[in-house]
Amino acid sequence: MCENREAPRWVTHAKDPKDGVPDPSGRIVFGQITGSDDLGGQILAPLFAVDPDGSDLVQLLDCHVSRPRFSRDGSMLAFGIEMSDGSWQLATSAADGTNLRILTSYARSEETEKFGNPDWAPDGSWLAYGYNTDLWRIDVDGSHAQLFGAPDAFDAEPRFSPDGSQIVFLRGDFTKGVSEPWIRDLATGRERSLISANLQELEHPDWSKDGRSVIYNTLSDADGQHTEQIERMPVDDPASEPDVVAGTPGHVTFKPAYSPDGRRIVFGCDEQLCLMDADGSNKTVLVSVPDVHLNHFAWGVLSTPDN
Repeated sequence: MCENREAPRWVTHAKDPKDGVPDPSGRIVFGQITGSDDLGGQILAPLFAVDPDGSDLVQLLDCHVSRPRFSRDGSMLAFGIEMSDGSWQLATSAADGTNLRILTSYARSEETEKFGNPDWAPDGSWLAYGYNTDLWRIDVDGSHAQLFGAPDAFDAEPRFSPDGSQIVFLRGDFTKGVSEPWIRDLATGRERSLISANLQELEHPDWSKDGRSVIYNTLSDADGQHTEQIERMPVDDPASEPDVVAGTPGHVTFKPAYSPDGRRIVFGCDEQLCLMDADGSNKTVLVSVPDVHLNHFAWGVLSTPDN
């Protein structure tokens, strides 16, 4: 659902001492939460982009979208998009928001399952995404959509490992009453839980640059015993204790995503867009707008003609 409105004043009036100068650290996209529904989850409108130094803040798309994700070369975005009939589809665009393309044509569903959370295969030829409690794959031209993973599970949010040999994804474990990250080996199909003794709701996993660990955020419990914080867990030691990377009682930190070089993390802190070093140090607020909830962050490499 695209409306083509003018960018909000906090974008068009942003002070920008380095306007137009490409940042070698890449580009960050994010959105403004405007609502939610059962299929798309949180709805973003519009979708924005900013350099990691805070400059070149622009509006990309004034559409209802969710969970944008950069291709490995930084030239493309994939995301869920709400259509005028209320259905949610998978879409791609160029990194600057042009060349919008709708890949799927699902009928509007009354089911209450989340849709989207796409990720690009390392070679950029296909996408993995969640639909109707399952993981699916589709070629970037919209062809050959097919089930990708266990048909009898409750899976979402696939993320490819840096070398493309594994994915981390969320699985609903109804025996424990939680959702948590699982790892699947793409060659063998073997699956295992990232955290064997987990009893918390976990979401939004992302891989470290070296593929040795995964970050994610916890969800606050109704009884308040656990705060919403960002944790890191080694991939090869499911019995170990996770490290807390960010989290302060009374505040929420969420949706972490690594920078392309793995040295920094973009994340949400309360309703702001924040950055920190990969070890949790040097936390800074990059974009903050009063009464505006910023969310759904992705960080891509600087796209060049040689990428």
